[in-house]
Amino acid sequence: MIGPSPLRFHAVVAAVALTGAVLLADGKADPGEQVVAFTDPTIDESSGLVALGSTLLTVNDSGSGPVVHVVDARSGETVGRTTYTSDEVVDVEALALDADGSVWVGDIGDNGGRRASVSVYRLPPVEPGERTVEAERFDLRYVDGPHDAETLLVHPRTGRLLVVSKGLLGGKVYTAPERLAEGGTTVLRPVGEVDGMVTDGAFLPDGRHVVVRTYSSAAVLDARTWESLGRFGLPHQRQGEGLAVTDGGRALLLSSEGRRAEVVAVAFPDELLRAMEPPPAPEQEGTTSREPTDPAAEEDDGWSARTWTGAALLAGAVVALVCWTGRSRRWRAR
Repeated sequence: MIGPSPLRFHAVVAAVALTGAVLLADGKADPGEQVVAFTDPTIDESSGLVALGSTLLTVNDSGSGPVVHVVDARSGETVGRTTYTSDEVVDVEALALDADGSVWVGDIGDNGGRRASVSVYRLPPVEPGERTVEAERFDLRYVDGPHDAETLLVHPRTGRLLVVSKGLLGGKVYTAPERLAEGGTTVLRPVGEVDGMVTDGAFLPDGRHVVVRTYSSAAVLDARTWESLGRFGLPHQRQGEGLAVTDGGRALLLSSEGRRAEVVAVAFPDELLRAMEPPPAPEQEGTTSREPTDPAAEEDDGWSARTWTGAALLAGAVVALVCWTGRSRRWRAR
């Protein structure tokens, strides 16, 4: 098929961002807008998606080889394939982009819940053309046993890796330590919970929010508390699994399994965009607003704000007890 022109592609995304995607009163989601469709018949199980300038990156899931497909975002034609390892991958389910241009691939699917460990691969920047690279491989295991997962998150400031498990009644957010083990296995620890069967997700550019999707809806999460700011419906797809953030964090691109599947653009509802606005700058001179931080930083910091508060209360109680004891002694001495 003939794909849209470059102006058409960007105009569609912008138009969707302006109109907003909302969950209608009758429970049906806004249908969104098709921006392109994959023309390559070998892309038949798109499970991860990254928007990268005028190209889209995607991977097929279980049963496919270690290949990242580079797709022209205007025509849908495959313009490159990067083979990233000679390993036999098991169930590739996710893609994520690092701030330095590196591409992370998540071989993290585990439908049977039997894998003692899963793997992620860090690739150099992926470009059009046929390429073979030997990516860095890191093995991961969950501290509480095997889990199926289809979502790999990379913090846009710190590069911290997180994995969101997929479960019938919801999943958990697991964080990796600041540095992944080289030649060993890195332990993932839970830091939050999410609702629904999460099939993909991504950080927003601000580093303070994450968007995750299920087959039928998406939710925006606070990356510090993992509480949901709101949920909205997504267009119907054959088996919607891929998600990429675009338009500066105001819209999403969604992919689906199936041959010649469409990539659809939807926008965040206005009320969610308002909820994600940064807090107002401090009025006091000489102060600055706090920069977005690593969502796992509080976990690693033994003296978090909560700890300091507890310490202050304990110190206050000790001072009060000392003062009361002194008064009691003076009173008895009279």
